[in-house]
Amino acid sequence: MKTVYIALFLVFGVSAQTVVNVPALTVSAEATAALNATLSSTFSGISASLTAPVLLGDTTINVVSTANIGPISAISIEGEAMKITTKTTTSFTVTRAYYGTIAAPHPVTAQVNELKYPTFIRAFMQAVNDWVGGQMDQAVSSTIAAQNAVIANATATKISVKAVAVQ
Repeated sequence: MKTVYIALFLVFGVSAQTVVNVPALTVSAEATAALNATLSSTFSGISASLTAPVLLGDTTINVVSTANIGPISAISIEGEAMKITTKTTTSFTVTRAYYGTIAAPHPVTAQVNELKYPTFIRAFMQAVNDWVGGQMDQAVSSTIAAQNAVIANATATKISVKAVAVQ
């Protein structure tokens, strides 16, 4: 079995003030291999070469040619997914850090890959969000129940101490 830890700050943007203990998701070796194979096949095999590095704030991606990549698609550069909003023959205008990935600078040598299943990735991310949300709800519920039990116990102790003091 392989344990997979889900980064809550990436999926939910959990603030530094929020602490939630979520149990690890345990996945069999077979399921891990199947998931890796599926995610590896998310590239369509169509790629483009950058003609300039991509800086952190860039929303225009300059490539040799956009001819084979669809106009309503998504691309990935070094693990950062980007949604294409418009394209010319040699550039894409994109929304950076798509599907919960993190925007980062990319060197001119990085490869641009078209994502084959952007809808699958969106569905996968939603499934992860739903699972983590459920785990967070359970953690919060059990924490509240534990706090209520402590308060009830303290209240009972206070009442019994008062009763002893009155006698």
